[in-house]
Amino acid sequence: MAGYLRLFTALDSSMSYYLNFSAIRKSLLFYQPCVTFKSRVIEKKLGIAPRPKRPMTPFIVYAMLERPKIMKENPGLVPTAVMKKLAEGWKTFSSTEKEALKKTYLKQLEDYTKQIMIYDQNLTEEQKRNIKAEKFKAIETSEKMKMKARLRELGKPKKPPTMFILFMLSRAHTKSKDMKFSEWMSIAAKEWNQAPADVKVKFENETTKLMEQYKKEMINWEEKMIKLGHIDVVRKQVLMELKGKSMSNMKA
Repeated sequence: MAGYLRLFTALDSSMSYYLNFSAIRKSLLFYQPCVTFKSRVIEKKLGIAPRPKRPMTPFIVYAMLERPKIMKENPGLVPTAVMKKLAEGWKTFSSTEKEALKKTYLKQLEDYTKQIMIYDQNLTEEQKRNIKAEKFKAIETSEKMKMKARLRELGKPKKPPTMFILFMLSRAHTKSKDMKFSEWMSIAAKEWNQAPADVKVKFENETTKLMEQYKKEMINWEEKMIKLGHIDVVRKQVLMELKGKSMSNMKA
């Protein structure tokens, strides 16, 4: 309880900001440009004919032609340095050749626009819905991966293993090198089911102890996150509880 009260003192006016930010952040998922995802990969996954390829810009065409030369003349050059040389070379590239690349690109872009319109018209409503659903799933997956990476960077405490996982870890030495993991896991599960009550109580007590420690670490970590302004990584349930305590204290 004392830990949650400490969290409240650090929270202050950040609560309303988080609630608004959380809602806005979720709605933005629906409006991110679809072009950021590999549409052709999604279409292949769904068994749909791949969409026409967008033409390469003049600079990309130039870079593809010049990059091998730069790499040959400068072996071991890091990618950022290669890109810098390409950018510098593009500045002094013949204006006549630039114009020729531009004309080719515009013609290809015009053809591409027509092709993509025909492609979209030929898609059934079901295919369009499936593509949209896959793109949304890709957004969610990307967001989850980013959040997991961020939580790791911020040092979020790890949730302790369950009783059964602890038991399995204690039996890890019984797995031989040539034994399949699925086979060993099946044996461990059988041993767990047949284990006497006192053995299970031992692991239950250990799990309870680890969980209590985890809860304390989470309170301290969330207090730190609030102080640092990382409200979005704090559990919503905790924020709502603190909001309730805040209202109660104001009435008192």
